[in-house]
Amino acid sequence: MTSEFSDLDNQLNKLKRLMKKCQNILNALSFAAEDLQNHIYLVSECKIHEKLVQLLHINCPESLNCQNKLNLPNLIQTQQLQTALFRALTSLSQFDRPVILFLVQDNNILNHLIDIIVKFSSSLQTNTNQSTQSIQNKNINKNLQGETIVPSEALELLYFIILGSRQFVELLSPNMELIPALISISYFKRYEKEQIQIESQISEGLQQSQYKNNIISRIRRQSIECLGSLQYYGGQKLQEQLVNEFRYVFALLDGIGVCGGSHEFDSEVIHQSCSNLSHVFFLFHEGRSPCPELPVLLKTVGELTEQEGGLEEIEAHLHHTLDLSGDKVKYFAASAKSSIFKY
Repeated sequence: MTSEFSDLDNQLNKLKRLMKKCQNILNALSFAAEDLQNHIYLVSECKIHEKLVQLLHINCPESLNCQNKLNLPNLIQTQQLQTALFRALTSLSQFDRPVILFLVQDNNILNHLIDIIVKFSSSLQTNTNQSTQSIQNKNINKNLQGETIVPSEALELLYFIILGSRQFVELLSPNMELIPALISISYFKRYEKEQIQIESQISEGLQQSQYKNNIISRIRRQSIECLGSLQYYGGQKLQEQLVNEFRYVFALLDGIGVCGGSHEFDSEVIHQSCSNLSHVFFLFHEGRSPCPELPVLLKTVGELTEQEGGLEEIEAHLHHTLDLSGDKVKYFAASAKSSIFKY
């Protein structure tokens, strides 16, 4: 029996080393693919995306009935491998529409990404009281990297896929779980920031604390980016759902606010929320294929913004301190304010 356990341990350790090696290769590949010439070589000559896509099917959910499912133990090394894969596919997708088409049409990547995002959203405790209780749990941060880094890279890849074509938004629109999940994620740990920072500084040091807070705010920003891209390309039905059903405007105002009860202090989240809100006013007033002008929705958004004190929150960002100089908040806050008055 002892010998059998020893053999299993040896096999598991061998698998961990192999996954770590693959992770390092994927990270190097991701970095190399950011250069255009390297990208052309990797995609056109090596067809590297066709080889990497096999790893997309690691532990596919049963609901997808995936014929290419690759079962691996649920280890931190498995999550790190998935993270490196999504990062590499994102780098390959940024320059190349055929790569995106290959991933979407031939490998069902949208449903794989949606499953990760929806499950992550379902795991969040969005209720304020629940969040307060969870802050008191000292185990909240122990597995933060494993809990968040895979969804973060999945969000980043989804964002670049959406940017690739309006047709992908049309594929995503019928999915009634994705947008509520993105809305939920846009609030991720916003009200826990200070407590998490204090606890992690005490237990693990400042550098780890900063890393965790960066991942947390990055996820909020990525969800807002994905929502903005869906709204940008979406038709009238999607716009109506965003405003009337999914409380999209409330999510944006919460991402902007610093003095009305919200606790968002990350400049990238704030400027992205301002940018999205500005585009909502523009689109509903001017229209854009495939979405016509929507005066009724425009009025609704204006009223919601006024009721929630959105203008005051936006104006608060027109007076940034020196430590925020160089970010885009002031510019996008001015743009959002202009849109409110103009439309």
